[in-house]
Formats: sequence, C-alpha cells, structure tokens
Amino acid sequence: MTKKKIFFFILITLMLSSFLGLCIFEGILALLHKGEPYRDKMAGWKTWTLDDNHTNEANPFGFRGQHVNADVKWNVILIGDSYVETSHPLQEMPERYLKLGLEMITGEAANVVSIGSWGWGTDQQYLALKEYIEDIKPQYVLLWFTTNDYSDNCNTYGFGGFKPAFWLNADGLQGPTIPWMAPVKEYPLRILRILSRRGIIPSRMLRNEMFRSQYIDSQLSSAEEIECSDNTSVDFDLAKYYIDRVDGERWYAGEAASRKNSTHKFGSKYEQYYHDLYINPKTEIGSGNNMFSYYREHRPPMLDYGVKITNNLLNKINDLVKSHNARFLVFTFIPPKQAFENEPLSFCYKGAEYTYNLQNFNNMLEETFNGVVAYTVEGLPWDYKDDFDGHLSDKANQYVMKKVVEFMVTRWGEDLNGEVLERDPADR
Repeated sequence: MTKKKIFFFILITLMLSSFLGLCIFEGILALLHKGEPYRDKMAGWKTWTLDDNHTNEANPFGFRGQHVNADVKWNVILIGDSYVETSHPLQEMPERYLKLGLEMITGEAANVVSIGSWGWGTDQQYLALKEYIEDIKPQYVLLWFTTNDYSDNCNTYGFGGFKPAFWLNADGLQGPTIPWMAPVKEYPLRILRILSRRGIIPSRMLRNEMFRSQYIDSQLSSAEEIECSDNTSVDFDLAKYYIDRVDGERWYAGEAASRKNSTHKFGSKYEQYYHDLYINPKTEIGSGNNMFSYYREHRPPMLDYGVKITNNLLNKINDLVKSHNARFLVFTFIPPKQAFENEPLSFCYKGAEYTYNLQNFNNMLEETFNGVVAYTVEGLPWDYKDDFDGHLSDKANQYVMKKVVEFMVTRWGEDLNGEVLERDPADR
C-alpha cells in the first residue's frame, strides 16, 4: 500500500471515528436531556405556552379571545399581557366585559379584540399592534399596563421564550433586536447548544445577559446613595413590614405555604425564594426591579432605565395609533391596600438610607405615562385577587372594565354617544 493510500485510509478512519463518537455523545446528551432545543421556535408568542387550550380559543389574529363580527362598525383593541389573556374561562375574559360596557353605552354591537399574552412587555404589544392594526381598523386602542412591564422591556427572553427587544441610546429608541415571530436560530447539535448557552462559543440568539451587556449597561446611571440620618432604623426587617402591613400576608401564608412541599421548581425552598426576590433588603437594594423598588426615593438604575424605555415604547404606540386615526388610552389599577400608603418608611443599610413612600410610586407612573392619555383605576374590591393565579378575580375584572368605559365616556363621550368615530386625527 502506497503512502498516499495509507494517508487517505487514516484520514477516513479518523473522520468516521469522529463522526461515530459525535453520534454516541449526542445520543448520551439526548438520554440525559441536555442541550435540548428551545421549546418555542419563534421570537415571540401569541398565547400562554403552558396551556394548549388557549391556542384553540384564538381569535382570527391568533390571540386568545372571541370571534370578530366583520359587519360591526365599532372596533376596539384591548392590548396587554396576562391580565388581558388571563387563565379565566373564555367567557370571563376582560374583553367580554369591556364589550358589554361599550355596547350598553353606544346601543350598538362592538368588537373587542384582545392582543396580548402572558409575559408580554410593551415591546411585543407595540410590534403586534403594528402588525394587525390595519386589519382591525380600531376606533380605540386600550393598553392595560402592569408594572412588571419595566423588566419585561429589558429582556430578550421571557415567559414564552425568546422575544424581540428595544433599547435606548443617544438617538432615542432603537430596535427591535429581531423581527417579531421570526424563527429562533439554533445550533443543530446539542453539544454546540450547550457551549453557546454557557458563553463558550457565540450564541445564535441574543440572550438577556448579552443584550444587557451590549445595549443597556452603558446607559445606566450610578445608584444614588443618601447617608443615614439619626432617625432611621438599622437592620430594618422589611420582610416583617411587608407581611404585617401589606396585602402580601394573604399570599405569603397561602401560596408559599401550599407550595412548600410541592413539585414546583422551587420546592421546599419556595419561601426563601419569595423572601429573597421580593422582600430581603439585600436583594431589593441590588436587584432594582421588584415591587419595593417602585416606592424608593431614589430609584435603582435598572428600574429607572425600565421606566424610560417603557415611556418611549408607549409613546411609540401612541404615534402608531394616531397615524391610524384612532384614540389611545393606557390604563392600570392600584390595589385597595398599597405599601406605605399610610406612612413613609426609612431605614439604614450599610451606611446608606433608603426611603419608601407612596408618592414615589405615583411619580413613577406619571413619568411612565408622560405624553399619553392614562387612567388609573382605584377602588377595587378587597377580594380583588384570583385564588388560582394571583391575577384579578372575575369580579375585579368586571369592575376594572366598567371603570375604563366610564372614563372613556368622560373623555370621549361625544364619540361614544353619537356616530362612530370618524377617521379624523384631530384631538387624539
């Protein structure tokens, strides 16, 4: 056998051995469920990915909701997140109560089209509305805002998988990172997926930490610290304050305790997880995006960025709605009992003073809604939470939709009590 033949024999043997070894290794990884492909194949989602029934209950645009009557001249879009999609039965979705309220006021049939899903931020709300607004041709677009939108708008991976994201720089709002509902790019081999997810080789999708490092970190301001005063308590137990004085007592005692020994992914550590994520002063001071940060005198940098980009996205939606000669309303609700509603709180931690009060929360909402028409629903019933998923109960959903309709009548009564809104961009 010539040297040339020996060389090719060895080369082919190495190639076949490497291929066989790779196949065996991929098979082992498959048995161990390592390097699994992403569950969701699109950058974005339209329905709750954990409940296939929601897909079967989709409206003509792919979102959970009722059918649309093409002969109806009143068209309203209700856009949001899980508060719009809900886990309630189809006939108890907020869109139905909004529809009934509008029909009672106008005396005519109306379409209310839900656009939204669990884990959505203002980014997906904008992109979905942009996709379907011309097909629906609404007279009104109502956006249900929730404070978790601040963090949702700073991520490329959310409740339903990968998603597009926007960012801010000196030139204003930029993005998205990827077209909405575009295919997710993945490596074909499990070993490559593992290596990319550990940052050893480049990822084909922009994950949260990469996105923040590349687009957000340089935009964050420095955290402002105030020296402790003599009247602030040291080592204040924020956990006890929350449980004793705020609505979380019911949740903590019921939800956390019920999951203590469950198969939930946090298992027996669920109570500690809840404490660390929401209550622990160390985590709160460092994380910046949980509920107590909303009330802080000097917002953490990440939350401050979230407020700014959310405001930019809301104004982007406002411009889009105006360009289609419709009216735009952002609404939210506040619970019947809020943190720090009766008295502010100041405490000292590692030489810095932290002050919390309700006015800071209201100021945050005011900054978020700057430039758009906004309404805050107050006066919810005390039993406003749903026992199943922690969102609004059916009773509370009816109340919120009733108050939104009343606000629409106050704001745009001539439109609602007269002819259908003409396609005139004035006074939007």
